[in-house]
Amino acid sequence: GTTLQSSSTTLPVFVLPQANHSPATNVVLSGFRIQGAPGNAAQDGILLDTSSLVNSGLWYSTLNDIHLEGFSGVGIHLKGPNNNFGPISQWLEFNKVVVFRTAGGGNALRIEGGTFQMRFVDCQFDGQAAGDGVNVYIGGLAGGSTAFPLNITFQGLVSQGAATAVQIDGANSVSFHESHHEKLWGAYLISYTTGIGVKGVTIADTGF
Repeated sequence: GTTLQSSSTTLPVFVLPQANHSPATNVVLSGFRIQGAPGNAAQDGILLDTSSLVNSGLWYSTLNDIHLEGFSGVGIHLKGPNNNFGPISQWLEFNKVVVFRTAGGGNALRIEGGTFQMRFVDCQFDGQAAGDGVNVYIGGLAGGSTAFPLNITFQGLVSQGAATAVQIDGANSVSFHESHHEKLWGAYLISYTTGIGVKGVTIADTGF
């Protein structure tokens, strides 16, 4: 398939337009690979940032059969507001999305701040070695207390080769079904550093 090679060591390859009252809707991205720029230190692959917007985000959209690697920042980064649910990305489906983290890099998937109704089906978020970082982070955003990820579902998740497969730190209604985990120091970490709290976590039919 198509390979997109980034030439910038700092800019994400895909970003959300920073415009108020203009959500991007019915977007379909499918069937390609994204390579981080050689030598990048903290580059994100896909950045959906609504943290400073009003009535915006990515809505009713699908990312399908996409592979990301070589990003020392976050592979897929969904960043909502820290204290409201006004401008949020929502009603999103990720199918067969694969992200391989770089050694010592950021998360493969990071969902932080106000976000809603996201479904991940048969996705793989992997690190490079046991003990190295966190593959998936779901939780609050720094300085926030009243906005958080809500209704996030994983079906058939594979997450391996890290210190922690999934960290949840401030979220509501997060479910994992038929996941697979190996080469880890720990699979799931529920923490309370954001002060938001975690409610309604389901982990079922999972292989460790």
